Amino acid sequence: MINLENSLRCLFEEGRVFVSEADFQFAYSWKLKELYPEANIRLEYIPWLYDKNMHIDIAVCINNQMVPIELKYKTRGFKGIVGGEAVRLKDQSAQDCGRYDFLYDIQRMEGITKSGLYPIDRAYAVLLTNDSG
Repeated sequence: MINLENSLRCLFEEGRVFVSEADFQFAYSWKLKELYPEANIRLEYIPWLYDKNMHIDIAVCINNQMVPIELKYKTRGFKGIVGGEAVRLKDQSAQDCGRYDFLYDIQRMEGITKSGLYPIDRAYAVLLTNDSG
């Protein structure tokens, strides 16, 4: 099974600023593959048996178990240099909508876990933000 906290810590120790949710998704899936080379990592996985319209940001298949991971990356405006790289983040505002979207992701992960259609022991929803609101 994967250790979510440890894998995120390993990713964040690199000190990188993600410029989009897709950037975060790709970097985190790459880190998971580095830490768990035996895992099969799928991006934007569609759980056809459960909901053909659903997309799971990252599906990690390891030891005959699937670990679905939903990511949210909500930013406050930022412009500066981080680690020698020019970074510009959009001000996404609408924090209430962002919170709702995150709670919806949690609900979706609970639903697929409880469905019994896939070998899932646990699922995760991760919210990364630089916005204190």
